[in-house]
Amino acid sequence: MAQDGDHKIKLLLLWDILCRFTDEDHPMNTDEIIKKLSEKGIADSRKVLAADIALLNEYGYEVITFKKKYHFYYVANRPFDTAEIVLLSDVIKASKLSPSQKKQLIDRLSGTLGLYQAEIISNNIVSFGRSLGNSSIIYCVDSIERAINDNK
Repeated sequence: MAQDGDHKIKLLLLWDILCRFTDEDHPMNTDEIIKKLSEKGIADSRKVLAADIALLNEYGYEVITFKKKYHFYYVANRPFDTAEIVLLSDVIKASKLSPSQKKQLIDRLSGTLGLYQAEIISNNIVSFGRSLGNSSIIYCVDSIERAINDNK
C-alpha cells in the first residue's frame, strides 16, 4: 500500500516537472527528468519513467514523446495557449485593478504555462487600443509573439 502512495506522489511530481520545465521548444530527455525527480527524493529508471509517462497519457495528460539520440518528452496540452494568456494579460493590464492585483493575476495566469513560455510573455505582453472583432485575433497575437521572440 505504501508503494502505491509513493507511485502516486511520483506521478504528481513527474507531471509537475513536465508542466513547469517542458514545452514544444524545450523538451526534456529521460536523464534530465530522472535527475529532477532525484532532486525531489524520488528514484526512477528509464523503463519505469517510460511506463509512468504512458500511464499519464492513458489518463488524458498529453505528454508527447519523440526519439533522437535519447527519448524526449514535453507537455503538449495546457489549460491555455500562449496567445490566450497574452490576450487575457492585456485585458488585466487594461483593467482598473491596482498594480499589485494586476501583477498577481498575470503571474497566476502565466503559471499555467511552462517556465520558458511564461518568461517570454512576461516581457512581451501586447496591448490593443481597440477591439478588432475577429475571433482569430488570438492566433495573430501568437504569431506576433513568436516573430518577436525569433527577432523577425
